[in-house]
Amino acid sequence: MTEWFKEKMKVYANLDNYSDIEGKGLYPRIKDISGIHCIASLVEDPDTGEDIMLLFHDNPEYDNVKVWDEHDSKEYTIPARVGTLLEGFRYWYMIGQSEKGILHIQNCHGYDKPVTEKVVAKCKIPFYKWRDSFIDSKLQWQDRPTPKGAKGQHGLAAYGIRAGVKKPDITEWETMDAYKLHRVLEDVKIQKYTTKYLKKESDLLEGLGIDLTAARKMDAEYQETCFEQEVYGAKVDVDHIKKCIVDLDSKTDALAKEIEPKLPMTCKVSGGKVSRVEMASLFGYDTSKMKDQMEQVKRDGELITVPVKPYYKPTINFHTVKKVNQYSAFSISYGFSPKFVKKNDLTKWIKRQHPDGENAKVKELSAFIKEWEITKDVEETKLLNKNTCEYFDVEPEDTDIIIGAHTKIKWVASKLTQHEVVKGFLIKEGITWAEEWNLKKDENNQVMKAEFDTEIRYPAKARPDLQMVLKIKKGEALVTSPKFGEKEYEQLESEDGKKVGLYNTLVHRRRFLSNPKDPENKGLLSAIREDGRIPCGVNVSSTGTLRS
Repeated sequence: MTEWFKEKMKVYANLDNYSDIEGKGLYPRIKDISGIHCIASLVEDPDTGEDIMLLFHDNPEYDNVKVWDEHDSKEYTIPARVGTLLEGFRYWYMIGQSEKGILHIQNCHGYDKPVTEKVVAKCKIPFYKWRDSFIDSKLQWQDRPTPKGAKGQHGLAAYGIRAGVKKPDITEWETMDAYKLHRVLEDVKIQKYTTKYLKKESDLLEGLGIDLTAARKMDAEYQETCFEQEVYGAKVDVDHIKKCIVDLDSKTDALAKEIEPKLPMTCKVSGGKVSRVEMASLFGYDTSKMKDQMEQVKRDGELITVPVKPYYKPTINFHTVKKVNQYSAFSISYGFSPKFVKKNDLTKWIKRQHPDGENAKVKELSAFIKEWEITKDVEETKLLNKNTCEYFDVEPEDTDIIIGAHTKIKWVASKLTQHEVVKGFLIKEGITWAEEWNLKKDENNQVMKAEFDTEIRYPAKARPDLQMVLKIKKGEALVTSPKFGEKEYEQLESEDGKKVGLYNTLVHRRRFLSNPKDPENKGLLSAIREDGRIPCGVNVSSTGTLRS
């Protein structure tokens, strides 16, 4: 770093710096400065108004490397670093000592500030020099709309979409490369947009007489306290938790054995689902001019477009063709008989044609049969195939019983893990309302809104008198199913219903301690650190009323 540039840095340190630290992971993962990949700051040159990117890291091999961003189909060149990682912290310290310099960083009180103080103890930057856009965004408008494609409304990804910039999606930060440096540079560009966006919004609020200066300071201090609380954590009694798990498993197993036989059976459909075009094709229709309705779904983490498949695939090939004997007869008096596979069946039919029926004398019946000319032919005949006969418990010749396409089903015992079955059972047992409902979301994980006044009936296939109904007005959030908790279980009067409520309550407590489906990542036990504690973080200003 030349003397001239050092002097220039003093100028930049006295400006608004839109900045970011990138490390190997969250705060606990960062042990020392080796856990930091880079520091980036973006400033506007006071003489030219040009954006100046100040990049600090210890990997000169990435200087001027070109990378391709598939999100916007453009090539970018990573600018040469202006200094080492340690010089980056020194630059930030200069900002802290400057008269006017400010560090504008997303979630700085929850990461960048404590990380800086952890890895470079001497780099103490005054509290008022940090400006957290994450806090500003929530404080100024907690319920701001989430842009399509973003998971939240206050993050840099959301502001990047508002600015027309698709933030590169990276989840692995253990190592560093040129493309990840590009992501950092895009972040600080979005940070500049975010800061200016929120400044305009803040000015509008001040024009209305709403000054949030004191609230920002209070929220930032609260965020720091919450961060310290999360780092300190809480001591966990592991042995006691394990005893509780054994006890809960024993109780839920006993309840399941008692309750599950009383649940309504579940109808299972054989075969997969098909689209409208596939269904028409199965029945032999010309589908050249038909089009399926399409929808977007996530598969393997990617959003893809697929046909809507509302129908269960029918069984249309349920015959088998065989060469079989065909017996028939002709009588001048009675005409032609039907065809029979077995001669004995034909003989019985002829006997029934006798005026006195099968009760006629043997000699009379014998003479009557001789009046008929019986012929035998071998023909290809459609018979029901083996699978169809076994499913319906019929004979191959029963083609007058199974005469059309059909979808095979079977009834199986229900389990308490089948949410719709259990919720339907609880509604039948007395639950008439739910305080909360699960929200309906689109392919981008955005809450869908009603386009007109409507109502949701749950379960959808239940009888009207056994459904829970929620009326929704135009513009309100659409829902899918009710949430049942202890308040809802209080509505139950029957013993069976109460036992289901108790089972669900105990299962919920068990999963809170350790989720049996993913014990390594879900539940209290999975969150225990090496020091025997669990984090105790708080999401600051997480509601429309700014409750945490």
